[in-house]
Amino acid sequence: MGVVFISLIVFWWLIDDSKSAASDVLTHVVERGEFRHVVVEQGEIESSRNVEIRCEVKTRNSQGITILEVVDEGTRVQPGDILMRLDSSALDQELVQQRIIRNTSEALMIQAKNDFEAATIAYKEYAEGMFHQEEQKLQSNVFIAEENVRRAKEYAKYSKRLAARGYVTVQQLEGDQFAVEKAKTELAAAKTELRVLQEYTKEKTTKQLDSDIKTADARWRSEQSSHQLELSKLQDIEQQVEKCIIRAPESGQVIHANQTNRRGNNEFVVEPGALVREQQVVLRLPDPEHMQVKAKINESRVTAVKSGMTANIRLDALGDRLFQGRVTRVSEYPEPGSWFSSQVKQYATLVDILDPPDTIRPGLTAEVTIDVEYRKDVLTVPVQSIYAHLDKFYCLVRRGPDWEPVQVELGASNDRLAVVQSGLEEGLTIAMQPRSVVDLRKITEPSIKLADADGPRGDTP
Repeated sequence: MGVVFISLIVFWWLIDDSKSAASDVLTHVVERGEFRHVVVEQGEIESSRNVEIRCEVKTRNSQGITILEVVDEGTRVQPGDILMRLDSSALDQELVQQRIIRNTSEALMIQAKNDFEAATIAYKEYAEGMFHQEEQKLQSNVFIAEENVRRAKEYAKYSKRLAARGYVTVQQLEGDQFAVEKAKTELAAAKTELRVLQEYTKEKTTKQLDSDIKTADARWRSEQSSHQLELSKLQDIEQQVEKCIIRAPESGQVIHANQTNRRGNNEFVVEPGALVREQQVVLRLPDPEHMQVKAKINESRVTAVKSGMTANIRLDALGDRLFQGRVTRVSEYPEPGSWFSSQVKQYATLVDILDPPDTIRPGLTAEVTIDVEYRKDVLTVPVQSIYAHLDKFYCLVRRGPDWEPVQVELGASNDRLAVVQSGLEEGLTIAMQPRSVVDLRKITEPSIKLADADGPRGDTP
């Protein structure tokens, strides 16, 4: 219904003005042919297999460590070559102090070991020597006391016979009997002393000596742990001092890992005097056999680019020579915008160079032409021959001396051509600039008004 109504409006205008303007209309004949949709962007050469060299020196709660020397950018190096020297003066001082602490902890560990060994010997000395020596001594005392009791009894018995005959006084007899009781008391004391040694003193002493062994062992193990900790600290500092000299892990061409801020100014420059943090990338060694282009694609075109698409790459430094490439990755998130173009969204896209030349190097400017779509034998029309109204597209087709608006269904398009899926046929003549045919100022009905005098209201592809 909308097509018919628009046709009536166009005819109304044609009755008044088409004959005089027909000769000035630029036209195009609809034809079949090839359609190629490409995305062209500028990018920069980089290696897809960069060896990143980081600062491995711990910052130790400071702002960083100072660069003393660094090789010039572009220098070709071999494995083991010195790339950078970092300031190790603070670490050298810390190394001296840690060696003193290590020596002190080693002395304490040796002393604790000697104490443990001495405690072990003391236990064996008592259990296998001193105890038996004391036990034998007390057993000898018991034997002597038993002999004294036997002799005292014999002597008292003999004194009793003499006292009966009047040869010994009563006082002497009582003294001999008292000697018997004394000998018995001494025997009991000797036996008690032996029993105390065997049942109590031995257990108490062995437990005390065993406790001394365990205490000395624990102290020795503690000193060993402390010494090992101090030794590890010393080794760590020695390694940190060694890491202040950064060497090339493999051959390559040195690239400084400079950083820029959102305004495009240098935020970090690899040079003597600069401060670097732990794990910060300071240098790169790109692999010249695996190069790629990093291009930033505008958000209006990025949805058309997919991984695996082929591309042609032209390097500004090598003239018009083309190299084959393939898209390997399209970032899901936009690149951080600069301070001047914060509203422009661009997405990083990586394109591998399949046959990189020997003369290629990182940082070169490249133009990437990505093949988004290629179709043979399709109807195409210039994009400027299409005008839009609401969600529909139209072309003005010449029917003899008249022009007729025809609704078309479009497929893919690029910056020059659009594929027509339906609505037109090969050989039809269409207006290149519909606004030059239809005087939109004469269309007064708001519901079907397609454009102003100054430009279209709809979106023209």
